[in-house]
Amino acid sequence: SSWIAKHLVSEIRDDPDMSCKLMKQKLLDQYGVSSHPKKLYRARQKAKNKNEGKPSESSTSEGPPVFMRMFMCYRASKKGFLDGCRPFIGLDGCHLKVPFIGVMLSVV
Repeated sequence: SSWIAKHLVSEIRDDPDMSCKLMKQKLLDQYGVSSHPKKLYRARQKAKNKNEGKPSESSTSEGPPVFMRMFMCYRASKKGFLDGCRPFIGLDGCHLKVPFIGVMLSVV
């Protein structure tokens, strides 16, 4: 898929949503090579990443990854919690998949 991405990068740059059928036809016409649709899909993703870069790699900080967090507290929720109307803390988590691998936790 890396070879395909390298050779079709200019076509994919012009048409980022190029279908796998069209990619297969271009490879067959230009190079006499046929490929499986899954490999063509992976090649298209690699070519797109080569053009725009991955969002997960756009950070410029050096060193090990740092956990980033965000805290949001609505006034009504805080007031209700402090007044005793909501004496329960709920914790939930989910595993994130590609391209942002990790775990996201939320507390209510």
